[in-house]
Amino acid sequence: MTHKNPISSYLCMVVGETPERVSKFHISTIKRTKAFALAIHIPVLLWAISGYLIAAEIFGQTDAMAASISAMCAGLIYLVERLVLATPKGFLVSLSRVLIGIVISILGASTVDLIVFEREITEQLNKTGEVKLVVEHDNKISAQSSEVAQKKALWLSEQEAANCEANGTCGSNIRSVGPVYRALARQAELLRVK
Repeated sequence: MTHKNPISSYLCMVVGETPERVSKFHISTIKRTKAFALAIHIPVLLWAISGYLIAAEIFGQTDAMAASISAMCAGLIYLVERLVLATPKGFLVSLSRVLIGIVISILGASTVDLIVFEREITEQLNKTGEVKLVVEHDNKISAQSSEVAQKKALWLSEQEAANCEANGTCGSNIRSVGPVYRALARQAELLRVK
């Protein structure tokens, strides 16, 4: 990695080293430094894409806003990656690196799943909502049917009492359609209308 090669200078800048200093490294260290510099681009690019998709597809942002969010995500991940490279080795640092990697991986995978499987997720939510609506509808129909059956039974009972009064088998025991019958018939008609 000499400073004469612009790609090498760029890679040196990415890992935070000067080309002059890198040129003094052992060849295996130079190769490893190049590998780190190239590797930083992978999560940065993935998060730039994920940030754009999250902003545009999930939150419905404009292209300009989604691009801004994408740049912010890419910058943040770049800083995290640079921090990981700059931090000296140690158990807690390694554990922190693993935890950061897991969190970033889970967030990235969840985002991709939401975007890639959006149609399937929407279909499943629609099916779940449809099942819920059918159950609610059936419960309301059942409750209404029960109420109608109760009111019909009450109406039939009142109608039977009016008929019984009219034929003289109960009530006043006088066979007629007089005032008692008419009052019972009106009450039965009111129950029928309800």
